[in-house]
Amino acid sequence: MDGTPIDEALAFDEVQKLFFQIPDTMLKCAGLIETNEEEYNACVDMLFKFMILGRVTKSIDGQFLMDWK
Repeated sequence: MDGTPIDEALAFDEVQKLFFQIPDTMLKCAGLIETNEEEYNACVDMLFKFMILGRVTKSIDGQFLMDWK
């Protein structure tokens, strides 16, 4: 994501595509499915993208904590 504004309809389509990949992606990030460093980083990026797109489509509520100390 490069900071460009996202069209809500496009974001919804992207979320739909990612939705079915999320369970395996979460398991890889948690270390329950073995993966290499490159795939792990791609999975973290995918989950972050899913969260951002979920916020845009209003399917995820809440806030991002900027200071979580």
